[in-house]
Amino acid sequence: MANHSPHANDGKKSNHIDIYEQLRRVQKAGILDPYAYAPADFIGIFPYSHRAGDKITLVDGDKRITLMAPDGLPYGRYPRLIMMWLGREVVRRKGTMPMDEARKIPLGKSLAHFLRECGVIKAANPDGTLRPVSTRSYRALKAQLLRLANTTIHIETTGNGAQGAATTWDNTLISEEGFFWWDILDNTDDSGEQYMLLSEKVFIRIGQSCVPVDPVHLSELSTSVAATDLYVWTTKRKSTHSGYTRVTWAQLRGQVGATFPDTDQGMRNFRKQIRLARKKVLATWPEAGIREWQGGLELVGKETAVPKKYAFPRP
Repeated sequence: MANHSPHANDGKKSNHIDIYEQLRRVQKAGILDPYAYAPADFIGIFPYSHRAGDKITLVDGDKRITLMAPDGLPYGRYPRLIMMWLGREVVRRKGTMPMDEARKIPLGKSLAHFLRECGVIKAANPDGTLRPVSTRSYRALKAQLLRLANTTIHIETTGNGAQGAATTWDNTLISEEGFFWWDILDNTDDSGEQYMLLSEKVFIRIGQSCVPVDPVHLSELSTSVAATDLYVWTTKRKSTHSGYTRVTWAQLRGQVGATFPDTDQGMRNFRKQIRLARKKVLATWPEAGIREWQGGLELVGKETAVPKKYAFPRP
């Protein structure tokens, strides 16, 4: 039998876990699926709480990203977990079927199944039996999924071209349509397929911005919105930088902290949240290389949350 250990032939030991050890870690944590992908462009953009209302704007260099939703923006951990679940599904489906079929994401036969898939609860007990889902979790997910589906993303970019200053813009609805049974009990009626139809632009952008993440890390960080945002932002930046990145508090706030108002008090609150989040991320992922300097944060090293040579192959 061939040896498929990721470091079987390099003669060197690694500080990183191999695929087989990762499978054991995932199973021990009560997680059903070892694959996890975070669409980095869609994680840090959602507000922390309902106080953001129905509109929020983030600024990243010459790009302004505005989110709008008629019944209020999705907020907290649920839209982040849903987007990561969608990220995994997009990675699995893109290129394997026609676009119109690929972007119609099946949601499963019950909300309980969907909740477990999204990682809202650990799916399995040590004996392999599925854990129950609370009524509170059902209601919260329903509200956030509907808010997410009805959110429009407006992206406006300014710059200088050959003929002077120019502005481009794009408006995209996250989901064009969908259908789901909101029964607490497992639904056994197969007369209607439950699904979310992503807009084509969002489907493509999710696929382009996905980075592999560790599902055990996500399980440990999922109750902290700020830690989840910082974790995904860190592994995304480290997947593309040369080994060192420094950002100011203002720059970081524009990318993952739009919930906080652009005031002195808002910035103080943001710094406090990120400092707490940094400790949580480092406790879960010690190799993250996140350091604080006087004006913000810096990233050291190129180690991503799931190093490419040890990552599970894309399904």
